[in-house]
Amino acid sequence: MVKKWTGISIASLAALAVLIFAVAVIGSQSEVRAQTPDVNDQLNDIEDELTLVRSQMSGVRDDLNLARDQVSGVRGELALVRNQLERLTDAVGSSTSGPDTYTQTFVEEAINRYQSDGREATVAYYNTQESVDGDWYVFIIDESDLILS
Repeated sequence: MVKKWTGISIASLAALAVLIFAVAVIGSQSEVRAQTPDVNDQLNDIEDELTLVRSQMSGVRDDLNLARDQVSGVRGELALVRNQLERLTDAVGSSTSGPDTYTQTFVEEAINRYQSDGREATVAYYNTQESVDGDWYVFIIDESDLILS
């Protein structure tokens, strides 16, 4: 009888161990499911953050373009100030350097203004009293021999 009981006991213990193991595995899977956040929720959060970053980058891009425009305007103003300063310097030096040198400098200033500011702005400037220096003034003639300033 002892042998029979021992055989049943070992088989029963083995079955009980398998049952306990199965319950433990099923229980741990449930715990893992409960503890793991939904992957779709995480992906949605990441997409929301990406959208926010994209909109912020768009704003930065707009700010950068505005800054470039402002720098361009400042460069144009600096070129104008530089030309006026050169003109004043040349005017002071013209009394000692002679009319030939002053004429060359005066024409070079007009060419520099045309290259930095363009045709319209140059013509507009040389149609003002500000561009006249005593007896010195610039004529601008277009390709049709029409006097523009």
